[in-house]
Amino acid sequence: MRALTHDGVFHADDVFAGAMLRLMDPGCEIIRSRDPKIIEASDIVYDVGGKFDGGRWFDHHHFRKDTSDGTEGYARPNGVRYSSAGQVWLAYGARVVSTVLEGATLPGEWIPRIVTKVDLELVASIDAIDNGQPLAMDPRPRFEGVVTGSLSRAISSLNPTWDEVGVRQFNGAYFEALALAKMVLERTIRSAYSALKACSIVEDAARKAPDPRIVVLDRFLPWSDVLSSESFDQVLFVAFPA
Repeated sequence: MRALTHDGVFHADDVFAGAMLRLMDPGCEIIRSRDPKIIEASDIVYDVGGKFDGGRWFDHHHFRKDTSDGTEGYARPNGVRYSSAGQVWLAYGARVVSTVLEGATLPGEWIPRIVTKVDLELVASIDAIDNGQPLAMDPRPRFEGVVTGSLSRAISSLNPTWDEVGVRQFNGAYFEALALAKMVLERTIRSAYSALKACSIVEDAARKAPDPRIVVLDRFLPWSDVLSSESFDQVLFVAFPA
């Protein structure tokens, strides 16, 4: 597979979109160019090209807020607009998850749950920042002079600075950033999978408990979110080895 994105300065959205494609297909060739002929010769084009079709073209820049509401690939139901990362995840997230977790015990119904969890915990925030959508109601810093950190800011910091031009190359820096993004995305996927496994084990233990007030686990597992639900409102104590 041959994928293409724009050259020059990169942001977290085009970096993570590339990471998704590389996780889905480790042999994916990624080219950075704005040459129309090279763009047309590519199998997947992201963050450039002026089109979105959910299969080959993944560019969000041609959408306009006053005319694109309700258009596929423009925004999530919760209002967060898609960038190239979100568009690629929307199309290929399930395949990325299946590839990363190949060989794992993975019930089919878990795949869409993992896709959604990764979107909400990682991809959507990248999209929002790229589209200039504040993630908090009050953007004012609590502590004077402290800049709010984000993964998007960290990825952008890998671009060559003005005085590194000619020493640090944009293409090389992009692939350094992509390697970091792959690691973060893979770990987020595996963490989401681990959370679902824990949920299944904790729920099973709670249902089989002789006394519904006391749940005994054979090891530590993240249990609080599961047992805080109304389904287990009788639970008073959770015990597990120290």
